[in-house]
Amino acid sequence: MNRVKHCYPEVVAYYYKEWQNFQMSFHSHEAIEMMYVISGECHVELKSECVSLKKGQFIWLSALILVQ
Repeated sequence: MNRVKHCYPEVVAYYYKEWQNFQMSFHSHEAIEMMYVISGECHVELKSECVSLKKGQFIWLSALILVQ
């Protein structure tokens, strides 16, 4: 008998922040992270590149990578 195992993502944190002229130091997370830009723009610095995001855009960041 084939059993279908249903898997669902677990949300481990959710927060809403509004920053202006803020720079975060390099850090990593134990889980994947999704960043969504509600208004304005932001720049996500990775080890090898800088990703610019504007309102309505998002980025998935893998676990355990350094981001700023």
